[in-house]
Amino acid sequence: MAGRRVYGSLKSPATLKVLANLFEHDLDFEFVPVDLENGEHKNKHFLSMNPFGQVPVYEDGGIKQFATRTEADLRATHQAQEEFHGIVAEAEAELAKVLDVYEARLEKSKYLASEKYTIVDLLHLPNLQSLMGTPAKKLIESRPRVSSWCSDILARPTWAKVLDMQKKAQA
Repeated sequence: MAGRRVYGSLKSPATLKVLANLFEHDLDFEFVPVDLENGEHKNKHFLSMNPFGQVPVYEDGGIKQFATRTEADLRATHQAQEEFHGIVAEAEAELAKVLDVYEARLEKSKYLASEKYTIVDLLHLPNLQSLMGTPAKKLIESRPRVSSWCSDILARPTWAKVLDMQKKAQA
């Protein structure tokens, strides 16, 4: 073990991105589960690592890194609670526009940034995985290049390791 630790929840897309990136680079690390449902991220020990009480926290050689929610995230969360259905429709329309751009981009290369799989593709994994379990998957499946790209990156062995961790944690 190279002194790397990821403190997080396997239900957190942000944590899943970090795990996928570590697996992608074949880096050794220790995963330290944080029980969000029981408020472990709000206890004194966790708050000493991240004063905002959010996962993940990434530790490498004693240096801890964390991210905070942006104002836009907070606004979106608040709006979603008040206007859920309207926001879903708006989000699907926005997603459709993005996917149209992706479809055009994937006409030029196998992956979003180049002919090789990169961090740009990896960062889409948690959200694509979630979307494929919703009615919004039709937006992906209706675009042949996006659908192929999505199937390709979701089938990566490194992503399968992340999903396996999730499955074992839920058992």
